[in-house]
Amino acid sequence: MGYPNPIYTFANNQNHIVNKGELIEAISKGANIQKHDADKVVNCITNTIVTTVYKGGRLTIKDFGSFYVVNTPERTRRNPQTGATVKVKAGKAAKFKVGKAFLADLCS
Repeated sequence: MGYPNPIYTFANNQNHIVNKGELIEAISKGANIQKHDADKVVNCITNTIVTTVYKGGRLTIKDFGSFYVVNTPERTRRNPQTGATVKVKAGKAAKFKVGKAFLADLCS
């Protein structure tokens, strides 16, 4: 992938958590579009990911990663406050797997 010179830098702090507003601003500046249009882009992307995964599908963005759902089995856990054993029902969880190119850039 290679992103040596980002179009928009969020913060100098490596632990900075980017919120939706900052993402919209970055897309707006990077794509040279209005913020309300960037907001539509972000909402469209997130809605597409959520809808695809909710329906049991997998959404893959080449070189970036994949969003998908996994089934979690019924299991037994311990309540840390009481020490009592609790059964946790089977369910589903959303997952993200980092793409090879993204991982290679991250680790280089």
